[in-house]
Amino acid sequence: MLKKKYESISPEKWQKIKVAAGRWGLKIEDYTGEGNAFGVTLRWSYAPASQILVILMIQSTIFSENEALEVLDQIILDAVRL
Repeated sequence: MLKKKYESISPEKWQKIKVAAGRWGLKIEDYTGEGNAFGVTLRWSYAPASQILVILMIQSTIFSENEALEVLDQIILDAVRL
């Protein structure tokens, strides 16, 4: 399992990430959870007080874990730039 940590994720950026994830079929409703989209299963934890988002890649059936994490990373980075 691979883990990625994002810092300086304000509540506003968190909302943008949730919207972007939804466009890819990943429904995020809470600060912590687990979901699957396109054969990628991941777990997330967002702490608004510390503004830290942690993503744990659990399984990827279509992509390698590294490829899936790179795509996810790009989605998150694109979302917080908007």
